Amino acid sequence: MTSNDFMLIIAPQFDEATIFSRSWAEWLAQKLSSTKHSYTLIPATPSPISRKDVEKLLLSRYKPVVFLDHGTEYALWCGHTEPCIDINNIYLVQDNIIYTVACQSAKKLGAKAYKVNNTYVGYIDNFIFTVSYQHLFRDASLSGLLLYVDGERDWRVIKQHMINSFNDATTKTFDPFAKALLIYDRNILRVYSPGVDDPKKDREKNIFQKICEVLRLR
Repeated sequence: MTSNDFMLIIAPQFDEATIFSRSWAEWLAQKLSSTKHSYTLIPATPSPISRKDVEKLLLSRYKPVVFLDHGTEYALWCGHTEPCIDINNIYLVQDNIIYTVACQSAKKLGAKAYKVNNTYVGYIDNFIFTVSYQHLFRDASLSGLLLYVDGERDWRVIKQHMINSFNDATTKTFDPFAKALLIYDRNILRVYSPGVDDPKKDREKNIFQKICEVLRLR
């Protein structure tokens, strides 16, 4: 079996929020084990990880590459001070799938990844969840990946499945704040893949919104 048959799950732990993302990664690993789907979870124990170590694994051509942790517009973070994937090394991942549950990263990094022929699943703003109902956010945000593991390859179908999962999750809680955040996360979800979402259209929409804001202020 080659590394192409393996999923790479990157889930460093280095603060309170990443305790949850790490637990989501471990939950995902258990799901994959039950389906006998091969994967590598890094780091092996809950801790930060170095950019150098991540880059070595990216060169091994794992597919897909999954990241569960902190993100910003331009980067996915290994720890407090070092990004492990950003716009300067995204070229290491080409013709691949990058599936993230991370704040903001689809906005710039996802657009860059799409330019080098990757499918990028992520969020254009802060991904927010509630602790009490974190399992609902976990299940909805990872539902597309599990559908991919089951054999689905049409990313339009996968995105719609994720939207449906977020919608279904709102019916499983009476907490109005959790419901609102599930809808919010659903709305900022992007799947940059041919025939699904296009970062160029998002940029054009943002420019139009900014123009409207300027006109309203006059």
